[in-house]
Amino acid sequence: QNRQDNCPLVPNGQLEDDQQDDDLDGIGDACEPDWDGDGTANEPIVLDPNSPDGSFETKTLEEVVDIDGPPCGERTVALAQGWNDVCYTGPTQSVDDATADIAGDVAIMYRLGPNQGFDRWVPGMPEISTMAALGPYDQLFILVTAAGVDWSMEITTPPSGPPELALGWNTVCYTGPALPVEEATADWDDFAILYALGPDQVWRRYVPDRPDLSNLTHLNTFESVLVLVGEAPELCGPVIPTTFIGTVAICGEPAPDDTIIWAVGSDGVVWGIATTSGGSYAMDVPYSLPTTPPCFPGGTFSFTCDALQAAETSDDATGVAPKTLDLTCCPGAVSIDVDIKPGSYPNSINLKSKGVIPVAILTTEDFDAATVDPETVVFAGASPVHYAIKDVDKDRDYDLILHFRTQDTDIAPGNDAACLTGQTYDGTPISGCDSVRTVP
Repeated sequence: QNRQDNCPLVPNGQLEDDQQDDDLDGIGDACEPDWDGDGTANEPIVLDPNSPDGSFETKTLEEVVDIDGPPCGERTVALAQGWNDVCYTGPTQSVDDATADIAGDVAIMYRLGPNQGFDRWVPGMPEISTMAALGPYDQLFILVTAAGVDWSMEITTPPSGPPELALGWNTVCYTGPALPVEEATADWDDFAILYALGPDQVWRRYVPDRPDLSNLTHLNTFESVLVLVGEAPELCGPVIPTTFIGTVAICGEPAPDDTIIWAVGSDGVVWGIATTSGGSYAMDVPYSLPTTPPCFPGGTFSFTCDALQAAETSDDATGVAPKTLDLTCCPGAVSIDVDIKPGSYPNSINLKSKGVIPVAILTTEDFDAATVDPETVVFAGASPVHYAIKDVDKDRDYDLILHFRTQDTDIAPGNDAACLTGQTYDGTPISGCDSVRTVP
């Protein structure tokens, strides 16, 4: 017995072995033009169950009823564990309603839009989902986490005529009879390449007039395909995104809204951009399923936060999506020139002193000391008790001079250096050190 009807629009049980698949190509013998491979096309004949004498007559798809298959107007799609390219044939309804029977086994669902971008739906996560409803004959990429998942759906009236193809990638739900690809697409507009995703997670392609490059031979009824109109450089295959989600912290604090997150591939190209909201982000990056040659990185991406921030995390785009990746971003501190006790050397520190230690942050060609926020400055564990902008080193630019109580510092006997940290007014960390000589 066949688990899934492999010739759903031909009546079963009326012709001997009419639902068998002797050549194991996934197409029922009764549907295949030359099922026995003898080079002679079979007669397109099926049994008319309404004929009073039981005679055989040629019938169109609309005239045939699948007697022992699903009820008229319904179909069941067997979903493989992993990626599935599915033609949704049901009515317009919310994604939650349409997928009620399978949502528990779905990790994520994508739909390619006319702008060549993807909408996504993640079960139970409306905050990152951008797809709210499904329409008849939408093509869907579905990542399924379990084996043996079946999706039952209605069969609404299919669109008439050939598909309308636009420049770029097009999603098509093929609704004709099972035919060789060149016959099934004979009345379509010119296209460069057609892909179909198999249950083995491998794309198979058909290139018009190039049998040497084609490994897809037939299209079955309700098969989903991706069609590229325009040039197909290096036979680049289609791509299914991977969605990364998570929190973003900037130097330990939740990132402000609209902080830009970038995903940079190993090739140096930016493959994903997102903005934060409420300290979180959701980003799609391309991941190419097996195809020859691959045209997307499909591997490790490095994440950065805004132009001045450096992310500490990178991750691989493969695996189950959505992938949770929390980012902690903090720029490296800018090294600054610090002068402890300006005008003196060595910089002797009397650890018993009840006075203050003057420390200058100097302006250079690469750094403006006036941009430092004095309230963020810490020197040897102490905060300043006084600060002022002045030309400390007499080079006709403005430096920042700060004073720290000696007893507030953590300078210890024998220390030969003391360091200062802080931030500029735009949040850029700074740090610098100078030599000291401790005096008992």
